[in-house]
Amino acid sequence: MARRASQNSSSPILIIGCISLILIIAIAITLMGKQKEPFENLASFPMQQAMKNANSLRGNSYKVRGKVEERWVKNTYEGLHLSIEEQGQTYPLFIKLAMGGDRPNIEREQTYTFSVRVEEGGIPVVTAFSNQ
Repeated sequence: MARRASQNSSSPILIIGCISLILIIAIAITLMGKQKEPFENLASFPMQQAMKNANSLRGNSYKVRGKVEERWVKNTYEGLHLSIEEQGQTYPLFIKLAMGGDRPNIEREQTYTFSVRVEEGGIPVVTAFSNQ
């Protein structure tokens, strides 16, 4: 009786397994490398509307990204003068930091992203910030 030659069927399975593993590793590296945008659930601060009537924004929360130009420290609050770039133009914006127990380390000439809530008189008050 002649014996049949047996085929080695594990080679295609091994190749498919290796390709799948490489794809999973590549996808994981890609997802880990992406940084989450700070305060992405908030709308951007509407500079055009704020320049016309900032008081109309009262009670709303926004995301503001800008470069700190100046910093003022008073007895009851701290203020920041930001340069905001929007649609190719640069706008000035004053935001207020409420003084708490710890004063945040915010440096001039650095870019930060702030979560602000517009208070009485149309003044944006910082509720959180990130330097990403």
